Amino acid sequence: MGIEKRLIEDANLTRGMQLATPERITKVIRDVLKGEVGARVKVYEQTCMRCGACAKACHFSLSHPDDASYTPVAKLDKTIFKMVRESGKLNAEQMRASRRSRTPNATCAAAASITVPWAWTSPT
Repeated sequence: MGIEKRLIEDANLTRGMQLATPERITKVIRDVLKGEVGARVKVYEQTCMRCGACAKACHFSLSHPDDASYTPVAKLDKTIFKMVRESGKLNAEQMRASRRSRTPNATCAAAASITVPWAWTSPT
């Protein structure tokens, strides 16, 4: 089963999404991506060669070898990279799908980030 199809019930997320208008979502994403954070994410996306080095270091990816949706870059593609590409213009359902792609299968263990060429810029 792909990571996108895994349903995770999160009462707080559901409650928060009821308050989230498309305008509010866009504003929050743009505020977060403003300045250095957004610049770093854009560089990461543009320099990622999709080589799979991060997947070889990620225990979640290794535990699902036949499912590319568990690779770190696939999760980034469906979350932060998508937010940058869309200039923050996401709706509540897209935000919910982003959450589904990211958790509970991302522990930020940094194993993937230290194997990629841009790791020296990573805060870990």
